[in-house]
This record gives sequence, C-alpha cells and structure tokens, in this order.
Amino acid sequence: MKKQFTRAAMVAAFAPVTVFAQTDLNISAVLDGYYQNEHIEGGLRSEGFNIGHNELVLSAPVDDNFYGKLTTIIASHEGDIELEVEEAFIQTTALPYGIGVRGGRFLSDIGYLNNQHLHSDTFAERPVVYRNLLGSHYYDDGIRVNWVAPTPFYVNVFTEAMSGSNLEADMGHEEHDDGHDDEHGHDTNISVYTVGLELGGDIGTDHSWQFGVSALNNELGVQHLEPPVPGAIPPVHDHDTEHDHAHGAAFGAERMYIVDATYKWAPNGNYKYQSLTLAAEYINGSDAYEEFTAPGDNTGWYVSAAYRFSGTWSVGAMYSEFDGYEFHEFDMDPSGQFEAEYDNVTVKETQLALTWHPSHFSNIRLYATRQQLTMDEQETTNVVGISFNTALGDHGAHAF
Repeated sequence: MKKQFTRAAMVAAFAPVTVFAQTDLNISAVLDGYYQNEHIEGGLRSEGFNIGHNELVLSAPVDDNFYGKLTTIIASHEGDIELEVEEAFIQTTALPYGIGVRGGRFLSDIGYLNNQHLHSDTFAERPVVYRNLLGSHYYDDGIRVNWVAPTPFYVNVFTEAMSGSNLEADMGHEEHDDGHDDEHGHDTNISVYTVGLELGGDIGTDHSWQFGVSALNNELGVQHLEPPVPGAIPPVHDHDTEHDHAHGAAFGAERMYIVDATYKWAPNGNYKYQSLTLAAEYINGSDAYEEFTAPGDNTGWYVSAAYRFSGTWSVGAMYSEFDGYEFHEFDMDPSGQFEAEYDNVTVKETQLALTWHPSHFSNIRLYATRQQLTMDEQETTNVVGISFNTALGDHGAHAF
C-alpha cells in the first residue's frame, strides 16, 4: 500500500498542470510624440521635442459576466518620465434590462470629451475650460451605474461615485491627517458624485447627433481661505502664471453643470473618406470658495469643427474661452474686518489643425494655437507644433 501511495504521489507531482488561460487578451499601445515652439498656460505639452500622452493598454473579457481594462500612461514633463495608471476597471457585460456597472479607475462620463482618450482628439490640447476645471480629462477611482433605455433612439442615464482626488489639485487643501478626512472634516473617501443623461440618434443615413446634460458635485472643490490674525500683515497670494504639467484641476468648483451637443455628417454613414463633426460644450463651475464669496463662477465653453475632405486629410478649428476667479490676497475693510480679493482670469484660445491620416492607425498633425491670457494685463502666446500619433496592436473603436 505504501508503494502504491508513493507512486501515485509522484505521478501527481509530475503530471502536466492544466491552466485555464484567456485567449482573447488584447495588447495595444499608442505612441505620441511632438515638437512645439512654446508652452501655453495650462497646457499638457511642453516646449521643444517631447513624448506626449503614450498609452499601454491591456483588455479582455474576464468571463461571461465581466470585461476588464488596464491603461497605463507614459509621458514626459520637463525631462522627467511620468508613469500613471489612467484606467484599471472591470465592466459588467451580462446584466439585464440595459444596466451596466463599472468599478475601479476610469474616465468619468460627464460632458462629451471627458470619457474619450486624448489620442483620439482632433487638436493638440483640450479646450481651456477642460484644462482648468477638469485637468484636461477627469479620471478617478469609484463606481458607475448606467442604464441604456430600450428605445428607438439612444438614451443613456448614468451616475457615478468617485474619490475626488484628481479634482483636489491646486485647491489650497492642506495635507490630510488620515487620507479620509481633510482639515475641515470632509470625508475624502467618496467626495465626487455625478449624474447625467445622453440622447442621440440618426437622421437618415448621412446625419447623426448627440446631446447631453450632466452635473458633478465635489466636496473637495471648495477652497477654504483662512484670514490672518487681526493686526497682522495680510499675506499676498503669489500667483505663478506658468502652471506645471496638470493632472488635476487648476480652478475649483463645488458644483459643475455641463451641457454638450454634437452633430456629425458623412455620406451614407461612411466616415472614411469624407465627414464633418461639429461640437460644443458649456461648463459652469460654482462655489469655488466657502467663507469668502468670489465675484462670479468659474465658467467656460468651446465650439469646434473638424472636416475630413479626403481619405487621408482633415482640417479642424476650435475656439474656447474660460472666465474664472482666483484668490489674490486679504485686505482690511473700513470696519477693520478682513475681506478676500480675487484676480479675474480670462483666457481666450483658438486652435487650428491640419492632419494627415495615412491609415486608421496613424496620423501626423501640424497645429497652431493662439492664446490670450488676461489677469493684471494681457499676455498673448502663439504656439506652432507638429506631432505624430500611432496605434500598435488591437485597438477598439472610438466613442461617438
């Protein structure tokens, strides 16, 4: 009996191991490089030769119930290589009644541009209002629940609960004591809540449209200003107009309201050879300061047009504006009470792009940007640049 047991154990030890592996793993990469003559206020692209927003993506069906995706970003800023995890989520695929649930780290569904990856953009930079209020594209850790209605046209309703860490940047918060509460007692474990509605449809075979409204509430979006001790010299806010590479919002807002509209035209619905896309968004960010009310909200908008006039060439133009208020210093009123003074920051920006698309997986873009920044005085910056963008491996279709 002992010999039989030993022989059986040896057979089990050296027998081939059966591994249940997924054969549908998709591996892809996006290579982004550029040269531009100058950096613009709030922009993600630096002066000179640089690598841009490069992506390494792993995605696959997990099983019959889930799909998973990991997106890692590799970028260069001032000579340093930055590595970030932009997406790491699982998505349900088999829930009934059009319900979907996503959990992990992902791009928020608010607005039109936000849930799209930067490499799919027509222009070198996101609109200035996106850069200032959403850090170009707001992604965070959390959960999303959405419902696609069984209607003849597209109806999608969604809500999200997220940590809010990427909308806290440059907002004047001190270091957290424990990672859950800030110095004002706000719970930072879940601090951002969103809700939105998207509608869309086709008009014949050549035209399609989409309209959306969404709202975001951010408990960490309010800057708390501490006035100086009575009798002390009021501190002066040192405003540096050259912001660093932004991964979060440069201006705050406790609440944001977004309206977006998009129209697309393509002969017989075929976008490969000829197409036109018109898009516009308006974002209102209110209540950026708590104890001392600013003169107005942080708001902005953009309109854009992109026209593909052949199978390999397209042109685009975008105009965007941002108008916001930034704390400057404390002053004392006639009654001896401190009051906050703010700088009005206005940015007007025009972007142009001429793009060559030799295939669906690559493009070379020549672009120009003119930015007018007004605070104490007006400063104009003119940028010209050239970039390449190439997708390697399997790559999913872009959003509408």
